[in-house]
Amino acid sequence: MHLFSGLFESLRRFFSGLLSAGGSMEGTTGGGHRLYVGNLSYRVKEEELRALFSKHGRIKSLHLIRDRITRRLKGYAFIEMSPEDAQRALVLDGTDFLERKIVVSVAKAKKSPGHPKQNNPRLRRRRSGPRAYGQEQKENNQIQRLE
Repeated sequence: MHLFSGLFESLRRFFSGLLSAGGSMEGTTGGGHRLYVGNLSYRVKEEELRALFSKHGRIKSLHLIRDRITRRLKGYAFIEMSPEDAQRALVLDGTDFLERKIVVSVAKAKKSPGHPKQNNPRLRRRRSGPRAYGQEQKENNQIQRLE
């Protein structure tokens, strides 16, 4: 019995963490704020970016986004900090960093991908006939044969 109560408690914590991370539009993820950092130079190093933002608070995570195929930097990053530190780091918006004016803002929450048939208009089922135009469908009468 004690084994199941521990299992249920861990499942409850897991699912409550998922709900709290995905349901908010403020960019909060489990105790921190995610910041979007855009217009970065393609030659930026993680250490340089970390040094710039660490002046405004402790960095929990830093992700430089790369192209999946070429593995080159895409010019933006996501930084996770505590809410207070993230507010202080927002002052970096518009500052010069490696000869470019960077954009710093609170990151938006990820959109759930949903079902592919619902999002892709090519895969949606098309209606035809009277139902497609909002008309009532007539009853099918027996076909009379001419003899």
